[in-house]
Amino acid sequence: MSRKLFANVCVMGALLLYGMSSYAELSDNAKVFATGFNNPRGLKFAPFAFRLFVAEAGLGGTHSTNGLCAQVPPPLGPFTGGNTGSITVVGPEGNKSTLMDGLPSSQTQFLDIQGPTDIEFVGLQLYVLVQAGCAKGDPAFPNAVVKLRGKKLKLVADLSAYIQNHPQNFPPDDDEDPEGNPYAFTVHNEQALVVIEANRGTVEKVHRNGTITRLADLTAFIQGYDTPVAIDIDGDGNVYVGSFSAVPFVPGTSTVYKITPQGVISVFAQGFTTVIDIAFDDAGVLYVLETSAGFLPLPRDTGRVIKLIDGSVEVIATGLDLPTAMTFGPDGALYVSNRGHGVGLTPGQGEIVRINVHAATDSLQP
Repeated sequence: MSRKLFANVCVMGALLLYGMSSYAELSDNAKVFATGFNNPRGLKFAPFAFRLFVAEAGLGGTHSTNGLCAQVPPPLGPFTGGNTGSITVVGPEGNKSTLMDGLPSSQTQFLDIQGPTDIEFVGLQLYVLVQAGCAKGDPAFPNAVVKLRGKKLKLVADLSAYIQNHPQNFPPDDDEDPEGNPYAFTVHNEQALVVIEANRGTVEKVHRNGTITRLADLTAFIQGYDTPVAIDIDGDGNVYVGSFSAVPFVPGTSTVYKITPQGVISVFAQGFTTVIDIAFDDAGVLYVLETSAGFLPLPRDTGRVIKLIDGSVEVIATGLDLPTAMTFGPDGALYVSNRGHGVGLTPGQGEIVRINVHAATDSLQP
């Protein structure tokens, strides 16, 4: 089996690959803000009110497209799909409401869940990144960037078709998802969305009119089994990509790469473990979210947030349980999707944790 696909599945949450939870306590500056989510992934505050929008990958499904289109081979595939993904809105007191449900959700043979995976606003317009496609049990809904119009989703960009028609410099292994695995996206100059594709190691720019262009091909630079899953942009237009690293997820092997507007790729920072998300604050300080302390089976309750400034590393929060994403709120706090993978089909296990990044914490070690 491809080590890169295996790593990608581990990122998404193959249930059988994770260690048991010890339910370690969160650091004293972190508190549970909202509960009852199904594999929560990307999250973003609305620009107009204290409303947190959360992409829930869902609980998979049983519909098979085996024989209808190319599939991910065993042991991970074939995938089966359903319509259990959703978008949830969380209010100031942690109260939840469902904005939209019935979205694509799929599962591997290891109960890895994929579905709605990230959320962004361009101005007042809400965009959602959805992992779907025929290879994931849904021939009518591709890997896509979509936008919300009223209570309906409108297709902006078909990422499945683009990935299939635009191979990367180093071809994928035979057992990779034939339609790709776009994992996260971010806003570029309020005009476009920049998507990181985890299996193939490419960065695509989705313009508001739906045009897709390739911003960078990391395979020419990495040439290995790194799995890029995190993305953000600084004030100068440089794109930063965080890698989960390769199996068996040796601690200290995750890297953050920098891509200039001219497409020059370099190593920005390294020595991290299982990086799953990155985010800049308003002051231009980079925060890194690690989902676990590394090595298979990935130990739970060892996720943490790290701040990187002037070449120094500071641990901000600890005790997170297989987190998947983070975003800054209008109150300056950091909000994290916790228990966002590794719980498989168990409903309601996910939660959102609020972290006061400015509060003093006890006994945090780098």
